[in-house]
Amino acid sequence: MKRINRILALGGIMAASLASVAQNTNSGYFLEGYSYRYQMNPAFGNDRHFVSMPALGNLNLAVRGNLHLSSIVYSLNGRTVLFTNPGISASEVMGNLSDKNRIGANVKLNILSAGFKAFGGYNTVSVNARSNVNAIVPKAFFSLAKEGISNKTYDIRNLRARAMGYAELALNHSHDIKALPGLRIGASVKALVGVANFDAYFNEADLTLGENEWIARTNADIYANIGGFQYEHETNKKGGEYVSGMNLDGDGSIGPNGFGVAFDLGATYQWGDFNFSVAALDLGFISFSDTRHATTGGTRTVNTDAYIFNADDDASNSFSNEWKRLRDNLEELY
Repeated sequence: MKRINRILALGGIMAASLASVAQNTNSGYFLEGYSYRYQMNPAFGNDRHFVSMPALGNLNLAVRGNLHLSSIVYSLNGRTVLFTNPGISASEVMGNLSDKNRIGANVKLNILSAGFKAFGGYNTVSVNARSNVNAIVPKAFFSLAKEGISNKTYDIRNLRARAMGYAELALNHSHDIKALPGLRIGASVKALVGVANFDAYFNEADLTLGENEWIARTNADIYANIGGFQYEHETNKKGGEYVSGMNLDGDGSIGPNGFGVAFDLGATYQWGDFNFSVAALDLGFISFSDTRHATTGGTRTVNTDAYIFNADDDASNSFSNEWKRLRDNLEELY
């Protein structure tokens, strides 16, 4: 009964924290014998020493966001289909989506770690590989994919995607506060080595599909910090250079490309049959170098009403010439 009370109390506190800061739940948080609980609250200690095997010690995978799988995948007549299936109404799909649909994933792979009692408390040393991926997708993006070409404007600005990978060397210490029985505090200091960072953002992106003309506007930037990464370039007929692709065959190789530091702070307090816990994790930064920037260079606009095709091959606005002009402007659009 005491263990149930503790779990219920801890679960209630965690639920309140989840509602306020949208953190991830971790099942190992509730297991007192779990050696890696210090990763979720640095105040947690262990009763025994431990050493993990390289890459076999622990793997954490978390997925979060307000874009649910049931908003993308539907059941139709006993079959599993995507939201684009004609049998799923547009109103049903749009009703299940938010104006800004967020989805993120975090992976933490423990390479090597050890825990031991010393210095008046419990200590851990760990080396981890981590990656974070986040995206924001406006509802209009799904509306365009679902409805196809129709006479309306699709505003997909604020579409954003970011990914980051880095290595982490963490030192953790926790101990009891004798002056306040039941209170235990802990902290971790982490040295961070950035490997890769990618950030793409649409400041403006809208498509107006009218009966007589189509108008497209874009204003976007991409920042990449990856060793050996290069943008591929081509030149259009007007002599303008544009990004045509990406590769990792440039100078250098994938490796350290940034450095930073972070801290974990935590405390636990036992009061009768109840255990209270609070923690703040990953308070810090990474400063990446060797930034590769691609941009539209401001707002680019293409209006189909500006192109008049002439059947006369000798005319300045012949079909061939107008098509080349439209193609070049579309290249600038992206």
